[in-house]
Amino acid sequence: KLLTPQRIGESEGKVSIGKVANVKCGWIHSGIVGRDGKYFLFGRNDCNQCTLTLMKKIDKNVYEPFCINEIFSKLTKEKMDILDMYLGNDATWIKATNK
Repeated sequence: KLLTPQRIGESEGKVSIGKVANVKCGWIHSGIVGRDGKYFLFGRNDCNQCTLTLMKKIDKNVYEPFCINEIFSKLTKEKMDILDMYLGNDATWIKATNK
């Protein structure tokens, strides 16, 4: 599927990103860090690097930025907050702190 690049702004389609503080790049997935502390991932998802789940693959590709804050909170039983994220080959690493 070929998509046309679009400017990431305060409200793109279904996703509200807000003001962008940083952009992260992995091999085949990317991330956005919002100034409000929200973290988004998008791109290839064959290893769940965009959806952070151990379940079966949700989708091979994530075409719109996907906010990971809520799923990260559930995975950590609401005991941790995201401090930063690092993107690699087929992985996403989360630096976190206890609440």
